[in-house]
Parts: sequence; structure tokens; C-alpha cells
Amino acid sequence: MTLDEYVTRYRLLQRAVEQDERVLFLMDQAPYSSFIRRFGDGSSRDLAPHVLSHTLLENRLRRRERLCLRYAERLARAVALIRSPVLQQYALCRYLYGMTQESIAQNHFFSLRTTYRHARSAARAMTEAMKQVEPKVRRTPPGRYTCAVRLPRRDYAVTRENRAAARRRGIYGLESKGA
Repeated sequence: MTLDEYVTRYRLLQRAVEQDERVLFLMDQAPYSSFIRRFGDGSSRDLAPHVLSHTLLENRLRRRERLCLRYAERLARAVALIRSPVLQQYALCRYLYGMTQESIAQNHFFSLRTTYRHARSAARAMTEAMKQVEPKVRRTPPGRYTCAVRLPRRDYAVTRENRAAARRRGIYGLESKGA
């Protein structure tokens, strides 16, 4: 995933969290909301849709907040890897805080041209830093399974030792015909 795609997803996620918070606030302001929270276990036909939508929305909001936090932490780690303090400050303002070029130039007393130059340099530095920060793919070691029950292995090469063990145990269709 490129830096622009990552930052775009982060911003969209931030907007979705804000929207869900706003909807939850409006749902809490609705009439009978205290009654619903106290007595609404979903058994009443009138209260069930409201209670269900409220709890689903709360759960979705919590999931999105956790995901948004992961995105922000990864961006912050990438910003910390940038060596130049000026580019680091620019990347922090631009990618984490979502400031525009003009507001960054005004707050840090840069010309707009200098800000655009910093933008190109910071984008290159952030792309390199994001490669270093990228999460590692977890793989289980060969022969290990992630489930609770150990599954039989059928994908290994049949060698003399494996064939002999299979004959002794009577598995995999390699058992001796005479016994």
C-alpha cells in the first residue's frame, strides 16, 4: 500500500469515527433513552430495534477507534524515523494532523514554495520509513498448527523412514498388506 493510500484510509477512518460519535450522541439525546438503557434488554418489540442499533453502533465505533489508533501509531513511528527535524515536523503536521500546505507555511513561517519542496522530500522520506515500519507477516513454523487439535500431516515427502513409521501405525494407505 502506498503512502497516499494509507493516509487516505486513515483520514476516511477518522471521519467515520467522528460520524459514529455524532450519531451515538444524537441517539443518547433522543427521548426515552435513559428508559431504554435501564430497561431495554431487547425483549420489547418497541425497544428492540433501538437497543440493538445502539449496541451495534457502539461496537463498531470501538473497532474503528482501535483501527484508527493503529494507523496513527504506524504513521507516528514512520515520522519518528525521519532524520531531518524540519521534514519530521512537516510530516507530523501534514500526515497526522491533516493540515494543509498553506496552514503549515503560515504556522512555521515558510514560504509556500519552501513548503512544497518540503512536501516532496517528506513524501520520499515517509515512503522509506513506512517500509521499515511495515508489520511483519506472522507465519507458524512448519509442522505447527494454529488450531487446538493437531491435524494429520499429509503433505510431506514419503521417505523410507516415513513409510516404515506409516506401516507400523497403519496410516496413509501405506500399511503392509500381509499383516
